[in-house]
Amino acid sequence: RGSPGSLNNYRSTEELPSQCDILIIGAGYSGGSLITHILSQPESRDKSIVVLEARQLCSGATGQNGVPGTGKSVLASGLIHHLSSEECPVLYFFFRHTIQSNHRPESAIRDWLAQVLPFSPHLQLALMNLTSEPINLDFVDDLSLVELWHLVRLALKNMPQVYCVVDALDEMDSDALEHFLQLIDQLGNMHPDRVKLIITSRPIATIEKIVRNLRLLDIRLDKKAINPDISTYLQHRLASSKLSPETKDAIKNIALEKADGLFLYAKLTMDKIAGLDHEPETEILQTLERMPVSLSFIYGHLLREHMGRTGLPKGLQMLVLQLVTHATRPLRLLEISDCIRVTQPQYGQDAGTIKSHVRTCCGPLLEVLPDETVRVVHHSLTEYLFGLTRSSADEDIPVFEPGPTHDLVANLCLSYLQAGHLDNITFVENSTFFRRTVLAKQEFPPFMNYAVNNWHTHAKKATRRQFPQEKTNEKVFSMLMTPESAWRLTALAEQTHTRSWHPGHPGLSGYPWVRDEKMSLETEVLLFSMRLGLTNFIENFLERCGEEAVNYSGTKMIQPPLHQAVEKRMLEIIHLLVKHGAELDQHDYQGDTPLYVALGGQSSRTKGASQPAIVESLLKAGADPWKTQERKKRRSHMIGISEESHTSYKPIRMAFSTCDDTIAKLFIPYVKTTETANEALGWVMEGSRNIKVMRLILDFGLVAINACADGPTFLFLACKHGDPKAVSILLEAGADPNTCHFRNSEPSGSGKEMAGPNVMHALADLTLMDPQTHIRHAAADEVVTECFKLVLDAGADGK
Repeated sequence: RGSPGSLNNYRSTEELPSQCDILIIGAGYSGGSLITHILSQPESRDKSIVVLEARQLCSGATGQNGVPGTGKSVLASGLIHHLSSEECPVLYFFFRHTIQSNHRPESAIRDWLAQVLPFSPHLQLALMNLTSEPINLDFVDDLSLVELWHLVRLALKNMPQVYCVVDALDEMDSDALEHFLQLIDQLGNMHPDRVKLIITSRPIATIEKIVRNLRLLDIRLDKKAINPDISTYLQHRLASSKLSPETKDAIKNIALEKADGLFLYAKLTMDKIAGLDHEPETEILQTLERMPVSLSFIYGHLLREHMGRTGLPKGLQMLVLQLVTHATRPLRLLEISDCIRVTQPQYGQDAGTIKSHVRTCCGPLLEVLPDETVRVVHHSLTEYLFGLTRSSADEDIPVFEPGPTHDLVANLCLSYLQAGHLDNITFVENSTFFRRTVLAKQEFPPFMNYAVNNWHTHAKKATRRQFPQEKTNEKVFSMLMTPESAWRLTALAEQTHTRSWHPGHPGLSGYPWVRDEKMSLETEVLLFSMRLGLTNFIENFLERCGEEAVNYSGTKMIQPPLHQAVEKRMLEIIHLLVKHGAELDQHDYQGDTPLYVALGGQSSRTKGASQPAIVESLLKAGADPWKTQERKKRRSHMIGISEESHTSYKPIRMAFSTCDDTIAKLFIPYVKTTETANEALGWVMEGSRNIKVMRLILDFGLVAINACADGPTFLFLACKHGDPKAVSILLEAGADPNTCHFRNSEPSGSGKEMAGPNVMHALADLTLMDPQTHIRHAAADEVVTECFKLVLDAGADGK
């Protein structure tokens, strides 16, 4: 990079001039190079030049606006490539509404974390902690947007320099746009001298309204700035043509005028002309003159013209476009042609011919990349096909409505799987302890991977858009009720290593590796569908096979259906299972009822925003909160020791001892006597000591506050735990600090009783247990002092 040179730290005036001949924004290497170049020109030596650092105008954030086709994404890509040479992190993301993984803010932040990970030891350590005991996070995808954002801030906290490029912000889901922009604003303002942020977007009203209050530098890509580059591009494309110089100039002038600042229009025009090489020059010019001006008109024009010229069926053209625009990931040319060959025999059976048709059927509107993935030439074409930018003249071109189109793709995947491919899968038994059945090494047809891993995704997308699912549900029923089909799909999904099927993720999470021969086919289909979240299908399926499907007691490796639905927080499916006869107080292999699992059971998986609703639904349906867990002593098959490791609980005990007041409130109506009220308060005191839960129980009015028949008083427990807040609330409720619990100290039958310890004894030698190490240590002096003051002020006898 050399020495700083004569311009380093140079300033000719302390005051910013009110006018100048040349304004340069950016005082880095690019700005310095530009200054040196300008000053080297004789005609520029007398010019007034003002150079500003970008952060003098904004706080590290730069926004670039332009209409569709002006080259924003090309500019962003070039910028990423240029910045990557500076040996510092460059975080980037390209929002695309048509790609499943590219239109949510969570996806952008996950990509940034992956890109910055090699540069950030702090992030590496944080992720290591998240994936280790006791958290055991399976995927970063399991983290919320807030948690992901915390990791980004942690990673960038001590970075000396980092660039962040966000392309096509307008392609992001609108419901998440404002919150994401607020986070982006935080990022730009966090360390504006070290974190540089660049955003590209179309100037749509929603975004412009939000960014109006953000501090950023707004750069507009207008046609005056872009036309010279478009002219250069046209000249480059025409250079290899055999047309006469006069025709080339004419084409260049017409295309430049019609492009009106749109790179995309110029590209489509040149792609069109490239296909007319053998036409007379006059015909080429006439074709160019006939081409519409706006992008929406040109899309319709190109589709009709190309369809007529190739003679290919309109249905094939539309089907290819539907697959390309609605697939959850970019499809390869071979995948599309294989899907059409198998599911649409009317278009032919020869794989090579169909592949050629797919390649050519949409002309310049589709691009086949070097890896043979197929994509639309520009995301504005997708908007046109979705009907967002249509004119009334395009009624002959179908609008791709999301509901029907996703349903179509789901049915194509199902038809493909039912065409015999599932039956051709071969399995082998491996020699592991559980004798897990795995796929034999084999090659699968091109579309198999996509069909196996995405048929359910498209079906759910169609359902969310209220598209009727009767036909699709019938196909799913036919496929899954064929013996072995569910297991074959599971094994295939695992073989293809697709994340949506991976254990711990939406999909076949926790699907049994050890098959239960006693499980009915109906239950297997139900559990399979639950793991895929096919609520609409499950509702239809239970109407037909509910009794046979829900009555399954489970095994050590497989929980009953209702337990699984509760653990996965599937509220709608819980309602359906209960409606169709699932046993509410059934014990699983561990002895847990669904209600116990809902409260947390042996894991924290059920905890979250949906937990209160699940608990409430089970209680309303008739689940017994006093049902004791059936803990049984079982011996391990491998090491011969008991598997029981914790005390059996009633669900109501877990609710009061470990849950917050939202959950505890649901159980208050089941506390009906003084005895049960005392039990409930005792569980809280020995458990969470949650003040709000204590108040709930005390306010119910049944607690005998000074009861001590079965052990120490509640006040004694609060003092023993060194909890001033609990001490205070119990004293307010009328607890007597001088009450002792009585215990027999003489042999049985002597009739003599002695008073036990009181609160002063509890505080005299107070030790507390460390929740992490489980080692007891002396309580802090201030805690002991506060507790002593509370009980003495309440009249405790210190003698």
